Amino acid sequence: MTESTNLDWHQSDGLNKSEQHLAKLCSETFLRLWHYPNLYTDKGVTKHDHQGKELCDLLVVFDNHILIFSDKNCDINDTEDAAKDWCRWYRKAIKKSADQVFGAERWIKKYPDRIFMDKQCQVPFPLNIPPIEECVIHRIVVASGAKNRAEKYFGGGSSGSLMQLSWLNGDEHLNPATENWYPFAVGQVAPEKGFVHVFDEANIDILLSELDTITDFVEYLVAKEGLFKSLPMVSAGSEEDLLGFYLLNGGSFEEGYDRKGFGHVHIPEGEWLAYYNSDVRRHWQAKISASAYFDSLLDIVSEHIVTGTLLQENDRGIAYHERNIRLLAAEPRHHRVMLTEAFLKKIETTPANVRSGFMFPSSNPAVLYVYLCFPLDNYTREIYRQERQACLTAYCHVAKHLNSHADYIVGIATESSRDSGLRSEDIISFDMRAWTEEDDANAKIIMDEYKIFTHHAANSIFTS
Repeated sequence: MTESTNLDWHQSDGLNKSEQHLAKLCSETFLRLWHYPNLYTDKGVTKHDHQGKELCDLLVVFDNHILIFSDKNCDINDTEDAAKDWCRWYRKAIKKSADQVFGAERWIKKYPDRIFMDKQCQVPFPLNIPPIEECVIHRIVVASGAKNRAEKYFGGGSSGSLMQLSWLNGDEHLNPATENWYPFAVGQVAPEKGFVHVFDEANIDILLSELDTITDFVEYLVAKEGLFKSLPMVSAGSEEDLLGFYLLNGGSFEEGYDRKGFGHVHIPEGEWLAYYNSDVRRHWQAKISASAYFDSLLDIVSEHIVTGTLLQENDRGIAYHERNIRLLAAEPRHHRVMLTEAFLKKIETTPANVRSGFMFPSSNPAVLYVYLCFPLDNYTREIYRQERQACLTAYCHVAKHLNSHADYIVGIATESSRDSGLRSEDIISFDMRAWTEEDDANAKIIMDEYKIFTHHAANSIFTS
């Protein structure tokens, strides 16, 4: 069996066009390190049959969050009987996909160490599945193929997205006699097994482009599930209209209406377009372009991890290095914007011959960032990187000394001056939960001797 220390294994891009498209979208939101299309189990593998069984179409494992995707692209008949057409398609595209998701969930919970990258089950899944009692499972069905038929049924310039009706449960989706039943509408596919999010070809691109970090996407899933479970009746013209309402209200379903006394909340079709054309989105899109530096940093480091081309410790394996940048990848978009602005300002204002650093809070109160600009001087490139990493380590330890509440310190270092030419970055993370009085005393000595953060002020972000 091959150990997953680097990309000597092949990460699937999806087996069909629909799966390939989903994998591409997820690679941009979840990055290469955390999304895995077409994994396999060794169920049924024998000496004579070496072919594993597909686990799911795509799996995301990030910290204690597990996202299980099933993707189905099924043609829908148009018999002029919308109820009949819908019920047949629902069975094939949604119910069958949900069954795959539930099956994958059972396997992950029971056999977390029997998941593989390849059909021959020779290359183990490279990340560690957290203890099941700590896992948060998100079940996601992407069902494509009904858009044109739904457009025809709804008429009037409909987007063709599926309606959201929270009161439809299980096989009520297949029973037109159900009160307040509609075709091309989804609620809770199998509530006794767990909440399933059903997206379609009209909105999956929108969701993963607007919620383009793992934290932003998961927070939306959790908020939507909470909304559906907190009120007797929730309806929306489409998933993207739910999203539009959520974003117009600052990333929340708690605002925009008074829950007290309400038994039914309806979010009409058009809410997404209202958000899309709003000044809120226009200003936000202009602002988030600044966070491209942060995303590029994550992309580059992730690529080096999976290809085994880091400067050192490639033999430690993907799971080891993944932990080191997970704290960075967990930052939501709004905080990436602030971090990038701070990073770029430090590069812009630090002369080429000056060593300068600053501390910056994370969106996670237990995490603190240290950013260091380190002068090139006359070092060879190899010696320079070694010296810079040693200096960054010292800065991180001093940061812990000055911020006793910080359980994790993430250090990022680059060349001083915006005109440094070829730019490189070092990223180091430290778990400081075992910090001792001796560690603290040593950090104080380092701080005083090397003048690190000696002008630190409690309310100041930028320090040298």
